Amino acid sequence: MKHEAIRAHIQELIDKRAESLMEDDTQANYISVLAKIWSELSDIPESSLEWMDPKDLDELILTVYYALSRQRHAITAGVQKEVNKYVRHEQKDWEFAHIMDFNE
Repeated sequence: MKHEAIRAHIQELIDKRAESLMEDDTQANYISVLAKIWSELSDIPESSLEWMDPKDLDELILTVYYALSRQRHAITAGVQKEVNKYVRHEQKDWEFAHIMDFNE
């Protein structure tokens, strides 16, 4: 496949996933993987990608995406933990400031 055909194929997949991004946070992970795959493939000379067709590209995408599922889960769990920790901390600070303002 030519770089432009690969880019168009990946862009179409990204556009489809972006439509449901806010309803399904796993779409962000998929979009990130697609963008990185495109970045890597664009650095490979087209002559080395002549064998690839859209079906091969889809297989490559799925293989890479599922191979990264453990790291993806760790990142998602890490984000959840950090967001909850931050919110709890900031809420306590806000409540304390509110009490101090009330007492003055």
